[in-house]
Amino acid sequence: HVTRKLHGGIQPLGDRIMTLILQLAQSAGRTSTVLEDAFLAVGALCGALESNFAPYIQPFLPYLYTALKAHEDAQLCTVAVGLIGDISRALGNQSAQYANSFMTVLLENLQSDLVGRNVKITILSTFGDIALAIGPAFEPYLATTMNVLQQAGAVEPNPVCGCVYGAMAGLLTRMIVQLDYDLVDYVAQLREGILEAYTGIVTGLKKTEGVNFLVPHVASILDLVQRCLGEEERLDSLLRLSYGLLGDLADCYPNGQIKQYFLQQWVVSELRTKQRMVPETKKTLRWAREMVRIATQ
Repeated sequence: HVTRKLHGGIQPLGDRIMTLILQLAQSAGRTSTVLEDAFLAVGALCGALESNFAPYIQPFLPYLYTALKAHEDAQLCTVAVGLIGDISRALGNQSAQYANSFMTVLLENLQSDLVGRNVKITILSTFGDIALAIGPAFEPYLATTMNVLQQAGAVEPNPVCGCVYGAMAGLLTRMIVQLDYDLVDYVAQLREGILEAYTGIVTGLKKTEGVNFLVPHVASILDLVQRCLGEEERLDSLLRLSYGLLGDLADCYPNGQIKQYFLQQWVVSELRTKQRMVPETKKTLRWAREMVRIATQ
């Protein structure tokens, strides 16, 4: 709490705080609650110091990677995955040097049957954090990530069987989907994670030469947006992310390069919707409408 309140003012104490956190992590061994607290403190320090956190990353990475491989401990693994997002946001494009290691361990976790499905949702949205931070430097991971997101986006709330198979990163990976009452909630959270990932990727590549790499994936991005907007129970969080993503995509191609996608009937109808929604979502919809107008004129 103190770290968050002091924000940049914490910098003179950074060395001391990080030394104590590293000592704590070392003495904790495999005591996950202590490690969780240590990781949350690192996350707060990241947010306060931003790019000035850079000197502390190297000594901390071994603890982070160990926690990311603790597949049996869902809570610790989730906190560790979230910390990759914190580090990426704090360092911005400076985090590109760690992106390969981060992406490798995250993709391994996605392919593991031992990693819980909620941890996997956090991993998907963390792809967006990494992409947003490093921009065009994300290009080497783009095809694999988009393949993963497309496969995960194919999960429906009413599958015919209990398993959904998806080829993730070229390997056949099984996502166990339990046919129970919380399946609809799970799919909504999953889609939210995927939309967050797409948003980070699209925003990271916007106004760079990287938008050229994105064109082959526009159809699959919009396929998920269409399905989210077509649900009877339209969750506000999914609505806002979907409209925002439409606007971000249009903003990437203001000169009509992909205007055929925005002229589809479902997009036109959705942007004209008169449905009631919360003010923040309505604001996002208006912005998306304006971006699409520019991209299709």
